[in-house]
Amino acid sequence: MSGGDRPTGAELLAIAAETLRRDVLPLVPDEKRLDTLMVLRAMAIAGREIEDAARAAHALADAIGALYAGAPEPAGEPDRARLAADIRAGHFDAADRARALHAALLADAVRRLELANPRYMDNKA
Repeated sequence: MSGGDRPTGAELLAIAAETLRRDVLPLVPDEKRLDTLMVLRAMAIAGREIEDAARAAHALADAIGALYAGAPEPAGEPDRARLAADIRAGHFDAADRARALHAALLADAVRRLELANPRYMDNKA
């Protein structure tokens, strides 16, 4: 949904998850409770990913773009396929380039972990 459309996809997932947790979970037999909790967790992750999708795409594109700063740029924006090919070709083997690559990939991995399991990162602080 775009613009001022409400509810958004993330909001719809949150409403559905709350309804499932409040109204359905208490009625679920014990042998299906774990399955229901896994569905709730998946819904929460999907909601966070929907909310974060645009920001994450821009952040990763900016990080990849920064790795190529000053380098001749082929047509189009730098992308993950080009980055993967350049890593395989050894273009990031030099220490300074390897450090920059590591920082960019680590930041992306941390962002993904925060989406999948925010409490994990809270425990690491």
